[in-house]
Amino acid sequence: MATKVFDLYAEISLDNSSYMEGLKTSESAGKNFESAVKGNTSKVQTGFNSLSSAVSACKTALASIGVGFAVDKIVKGLSEAYTEATKLDEKLRGASTLYGSVAVDQSKLADNLKSISVQTGESLEVLGQTVYDAMSAGVQPTEDMADVLNVVSASSKLAKAGFTDTNTAMRASLSVINAYGMGIENVSKVSDILLNTQNLGVTTVGELSNALSKVTPVASAFGVSIENVTSALALMTKQGTNTEVASTGLSAILSELGKSGTTASDNLQKASQSAGLTETSFKDLLSSGKSLGDILDIMADYAEQNNLSLVDMFSSIEAGKS
Repeated sequence: MATKVFDLYAEISLDNSSYMEGLKTSESAGKNFESAVKGNTSKVQTGFNSLSSAVSACKTALASIGVGFAVDKIVKGLSEAYTEATKLDEKLRGASTLYGSVAVDQSKLADNLKSISVQTGESLEVLGQTVYDAMSAGVQPTEDMADVLNVVSASSKLAKAGFTDTNTAMRASLSVINAYGMGIENVSKVSDILLNTQNLGVTTVGELSNALSKVTPVASAFGVSIENVTSALALMTKQGTNTEVASTGLSAILSELGKSGTTASDNLQKASQSAGLTETSFKDLLSSGKSLGDILDIMADYAEQNNLSLVDMFSSIEAGKS
């Protein structure tokens, strides 16, 4: 802050002893403030009060030359920075209750969150809360908090691009990671997949966050990749089905195809044999490289050859109409 005041001094080229005295006091208090921030919240308050008093003295001197408004802006900026710092401190103290025996470097964690805030424009308060929420969702704390920070950063970026809030973006990504048993290192990849789904379909990251849990557990159990799931959802929503209904319908499709003895799995076997394929089960077809779309095309072709509709290939109306 003292540097900003010195810049102002250079611009207006003043020679004023009262002004310089206030300036020196401000600079000294500024150093006290910086030192206090590295301590706890009560020390931050002390440093802030000290700096505010010094800046007030400087402002009095500046008022006589008509530039007091500049100090008002400085004081406002300091006040906002103090408020952000105290809110982050509060959130990280809450997060620390989930550290267990892990000796997390709180100071380094705070610095990393500040960097993410600068990069994404997200507030420190929200980022601090996301640290807590990420660990609550199963992300394990470490001394450097690398995995947690990875999730926080990716979620903040996804939120901005996905027109939603950071917590919702995080829930969307982690629901996929947890359903498929992925490592946290895949969070950016999952974020990209979700964003592409939003761009290709008629849905949003927020809607996907609420709907994916209806289909990803079933999809994962039957070996259907997240790419196949989101491609299907993008197509279904583009054709007019809302995201939640599309997810429910897709789950029904996968359940019928994946379980042996169902109408859909029996018809898939007939359709595959008719197409001259050696793999006839849903699992085997996926393993051979067929996508969900390929499999449904095989069934649709067989249905057409036998004067049936794709709906007739399923016992569940909800699955057949999806």
